[in-house]
Amino acid sequence: MREPSATAGAAWPPLQDAQRSVLLDLLVHGSRSRAELARRTGLSRPTLTRLTRGLIDLGLVAEGEILPLPGRGRPSEMLELRPGAAHFLGVLLAGDTVRAAVTDLSGTVVHREQHRLDSRDLTALATLLTRVSVRLTPQFNRLSALGVCVIGEAPRPDPMGDDRHSLRDALRQATRLPSAIRSPVQALASAHHWFGAGLGRSSLALLDVGGGIDCGLVLRDEVIEGSRGQAGRVGHLAVDTTGPRCDRGHAGCVAAYATARSLVAGSGMPDASVATVVAAAREGDQRALAAVRLAGTALGVAIAHIVNLLDVEVVIVAGLGGAVVDLARDEVGAAIDSRRDPPGAAPPLVVSAPGPVDYARAAAMSAVRLVV
Repeated sequence: MREPSATAGAAWPPLQDAQRSVLLDLLVHGSRSRAELARRTGLSRPTLTRLTRGLIDLGLVAEGEILPLPGRGRPSEMLELRPGAAHFLGVLLAGDTVRAAVTDLSGTVVHREQHRLDSRDLTALATLLTRVSVRLTPQFNRLSALGVCVIGEAPRPDPMGDDRHSLRDALRQATRLPSAIRSPVQALASAHHWFGAGLGRSSLALLDVGGGIDCGLVLRDEVIEGSRGQAGRVGHLAVDTTGPRCDRGHAGCVAAYATARSLVAGSGMPDASVATVVAAAREGDQRALAAVRLAGTALGVAIAHIVNLLDVEVVIVAGLGGAVVDLARDEVGAAIDSRRDPPGAAPPLVVSAPGPVDYARAAAMSAVRLVV
């Protein structure tokens, strides 16, 4: 059995495209035999052997047990990922709070911490993350990349510049780590694609419902973003043009029913929190439950539009939307069915309830995608 060389503790190494394909297969699907890897990647056995030898020497992959095959076939040697061979720093910036998580290659969170920014400007953030990464580098083998999710407007040095690219470049320069900047919903979609409800699928849509309604997309195994790096906005699709107005003045759009603000407004409890409204609906309060059901119909309309346009294989609903689906699944399903074109089975609908550490983990998964 080959042992990793002394280079295993260094920064992330340059890999050939075929090596990344092999590594990604092991990362997402677990241990594989050499024969199965050759079949899935289309590589010849000699080429695969040469490429995996390099991955073993780098400490990223290990040789596992040798399994006998039925009949007289050659025993099959398993290859497996070494999760602790590399680590990734994920950060969620929400207001003046910075939540950081370190994951290994398999996406397991091995460390978390929280900080408060004195100022939400780029210099303060870059200084903090540089300090954190310098402190963590000796603690975690091969700290390889940084991923950041930003709720709200991203800090940027140039008010007229692109906030995502400015932030990425500044953090990369400050921390000396490859850096990925994603919206929270894009990062969640990315994490679900490899490690969650999207596992084994090449496409998915994730709706994150709260103050707004954002949509993260994976199509043909790629996380989709707009020309300015933004997530999709589906909150202002029309549901009923005679309905209530959203905060932008649109009549009867999805946001007029399904955001936190709209749900509270429709519940008859204008001073309550959205958590209180949801709890009241669970306890059978009729006006709160009616508001949730209307939100369910609105979400169903949005989902139907997404499915009609993109034909995704699974739809994930996160945040407040998860509670809406739990309480109004019939209304969500009926709205999807009424707007679905062509008629037929809709894709699976999965509820996700991410917390702050899940967003930081998802940011780290965006960093993994930079190098694998």
